Amino acid sequence: IVRQFDEQEAYLVAKKEWQMDSQGMPYIDYHRFQLCFFQIADAWAKDHEVGSYIEVLKDLLDRTSVMNKEKTKRVWKWERKDEESVVEAKPAPPTPKSPKRTPRSPKTLK
Repeated sequence: IVRQFDEQEAYLVAKKEWQMDSQGMPYIDYHRFQLCFFQIADAWAKDHEVGSYIEVLKDLLDRTSVMNKEKTKRVWKWERKDEESVVEAKPAPPTPKSPKRTPRSPKTLK
């Protein structure tokens, strides 16, 4: 059974993943970026063989990038302005509001 895609839920999951992956930083450095890709491959590989990891990473590469016109390097699909396959950026769905909490005074923290 496949659940219906929930954009709000996907946004919240992505936000949580970003917080874990960025480790509190406003960006992901090169080392963390590599770790993220390893985690993706590890989650989707059918087994722990090198070929399975390569298969997942190659599929991800092919789904997110294409060779430029000169066939000299890969470019992200969403950066290709001359192609119909450009991925349109969508604004993030609204974040659900957290219930208002009354700040505790130091006396109530004891």
